[in-house]
Amino acid sequence: MQLPPDGCAQPDLPHATLAGGLPNHPACRAEARRLRSTGAARLKAPSAAPLPGSVSGWLVATDARQTPGPARGGLVRLVFGTTAGAIGWPLVDAGTAPQGVVGRLRALG
Repeated sequence: MQLPPDGCAQPDLPHATLAGGLPNHPACRAEARRLRSTGAARLKAPSAAPLPGSVSGWLVATDARQTPGPARGGLVRLVFGTTAGAIGWPLVDAGTAPQGVVGRLRALG
């Protein structure tokens, strides 16, 4: 999803708290509430789920083999309220092309 670049707040918590699992969830929620109360429309923080260095895309070689790409930060973006101005590209819905996409494609053959 592509979001407008402005208005994205970042929590003022140590990384160990942000990625610390369920025991730190109340502190993260309190920080999100604090940021929202200051007028933040969006929040950007590291995801607590992936192991360090494990988030990456895939590199595709000329022979179609795939290998893990460079590590990324594993950021999560939270939107408070509507997402006016956001652009998204749905790729899959319940294991198939999303409703309304197939009719916008040319048939093969």
